[in-house]
Amino acid sequence: MPTAATENPWSYSLRLPHDPRAAAIARITLRAVLARHGMGGFTDPATLLTSEMVTNAYRHTTSPAEMRIRTVEEGRLRISVWDTNPDIPPPFDKPPALFDRSSALAEAAANTEATYGRGLLIVRICADNWGGYALADELFGRSGKLLWFELAPQTPATPSRSPPNARRASWPVGRSSAPASRRTRRVRPSLGWCPGPSRRARRCPRRAAGTPPPM
Repeated sequence: MPTAATENPWSYSLRLPHDPRAAAIARITLRAVLARHGMGGFTDPATLLTSEMVTNAYRHTTSPAEMRIRTVEEGRLRISVWDTNPDIPPPFDKPPALFDRSSALAEAAANTEATYGRGLLIVRICADNWGGYALADELFGRSGKLLWFELAPQTPATPSRSPPNARRASWPVGRSSAPASRRTRRVRPSLGWCPGPSRRARRCPRRAAGTPPPM
């Protein structure tokens, strides 16, 4: 489970050639960075989403790309991928809608037979925040677009404690030993392919419309 980072903000950049092996190199680099900074709890969701974004850049451009890994406020992890194609795929051209994760889940459920084109859909389902913006007129010395996502740390839940004199009911071991009114069924929600902490729907600050985050 990801926990909040306690060290000062940091960032790493990796130049990726236009090569089908770039996604694997990005995953290896990301795992190493997170492990060295004590943020291994982010590894599964971060490598999944990074791989999808780097693969998307490879498929839709013919030039190198670049990945940046950084921490931002409140211990969140932000990963951005730059490429030379200026066209931002919707809905990454707008701030996430309030119920976008539900919409993305419905879209995924309606296209279970699809074998491609689901990379950014996975990002919408699993990330806590995401977006994109064009780098026009050689902004920051380059043109094209930047797509990014954020993952937020999880705060461990504090277990509830019963009052010291609380009476505990004791039932014989067995599936149907307790009265029907006391039987409960635990249902674990699933977001399909989202691993680990990304199974939980979380709220995080959304950027204002038209305000690109730092790369």
